[in-house]
Amino acid sequence: MTDGVIPEDIRQFLLKNIDSIAQWEGLLLLRGHSGAACDTGVIARNLYIPDHDVAPLLAPLAARRIVEVSDVEGRPHYRYAPETTELDEAIGRVADFYKQYLIPITNFIHAKPAPSRVQEFANAFRIRKD
Repeated sequence: MTDGVIPEDIRQFLLKNIDSIAQWEGLLLLRGHSGAACDTGVIARNLYIPDHDVAPLLAPLAARRIVEVSDVEGRPHYRYAPETTELDEAIGRVADFYKQYLIPITNFIHAKPAPSRVQEFANAFRIRKD
């Protein structure tokens, strides 16, 4: 999956927290805004994606307590807000490493199975009481 360039702590962070390059780039974008909240339009323009794709892209980061979501005038706004300093430091380490090793990190993230698709498949076989 990787050529050994990526340290284990960075690999583990990416495996546990990042589902796609767009999500990683979105996180870096929010991190670069010094804690200011960004609306979906700003994020969408910077990531070159439609507005309606921002919420599903960043929802997992909110669930992992890496970003916060707030409602401003009926529109979601996202802010970089890692729950712990350890998480913030880990993100900083990955971001610094990414600057030097963009291709290995990109390849590593692309090689990951998409948890949402895997989960959707697994959910199709769950028996639920209605």
